[in-house]
Amino acid sequence: MPTVLALSQAWLDVDAWAAALLRALEALGVALAIVLAGHLAARIVSRLIDRSVALRIGDDASATAASRATTVRGLLKSAARYTIDALVVITVLNAWGVPMGGLLAGAGVAGLAIGFGAQNLVRDVITGFFLLFEDQFRVGDHVEAAGVSGEVVDIGFRVTRIRDWGGQIHTIPNSRFDSMTNYSRGPMRVQVRVKVAYDEDAGRVEGLLREVCDRFAQESPDMVEGPMVLGMSGLDETGMEFLLWGRAQGGQQWAAERALRMAVKTALDAAGVRGPIPQVVVRRREGGEAAGGPGPA
Repeated sequence: MPTVLALSQAWLDVDAWAAALLRALEALGVALAIVLAGHLAARIVSRLIDRSVALRIGDDASATAASRATTVRGLLKSAARYTIDALVVITVLNAWGVPMGGLLAGAGVAGLAIGFGAQNLVRDVITGFFLLFEDQFRVGDHVEAAGVSGEVVDIGFRVTRIRDWGGQIHTIPNSRFDSMTNYSRGPMRVQVRVKVAYDEDAGRVEGLLREVCDRFAQESPDMVEGPMVLGMSGLDETGMEFLLWGRAQGGQQWAAERALRMAVKTALDAAGVRGPIPQVVVRRREGGEAAGGPGPA
């Protein structure tokens, strides 16, 4: 009975329970204060990054500068957020009396063991660093890599996200970027092939196409060079083919090609120029049988 009585007195020791509750509330308050301080520090660092990037770019309002700013800003904010979160966790554990020396030593050994089994992760991070260091692509660039073609929407040290034409976002580990095609760096080729019927005057058609190209070069702000008529590029069973060539700003080459085709179609229709017509030549043999086959007009 004395043992039961002692336990009952211990459980009913209000002062001990109050002291324990105060210590728990104090530890919780310290942790909350540290988390709030970390959140405030993250917001301050984020604003400093935005201001620093804006000052670095200055008055350059080009698409290239905006893309570079978006990429750099996102990476710096990501690195700062991870660093602040790690410091917050370490500070909270230290305030709670957790021995950080042994914990960090154990984390180092565990990290070494995990590193041997996470070679792909290490490869992703290293590859991502060199992708960013060499400035191979930026947010907003249209690229083709790892079997995906689309616009880069996010670049990280481990993965890159690309939005294709259908709107789907593909998350690709950086180690898969063994080769890449960037369609947004420098002037890109604009090429349009125009076919007309054989009975049209080739000289007249070429003159009309030159007028369309000259007018399009003056009206289109995306064109860097041309477009120009390179001449007749082919003859087949349907008609004559002319090749139009030029250069447009990176990322605008497809829109320029579509607009140029529309301008050519409108001009040829207005001039009454007919499009290509498949033609067949029929030959009669001596016995009167007819033999058909494709042939030139």
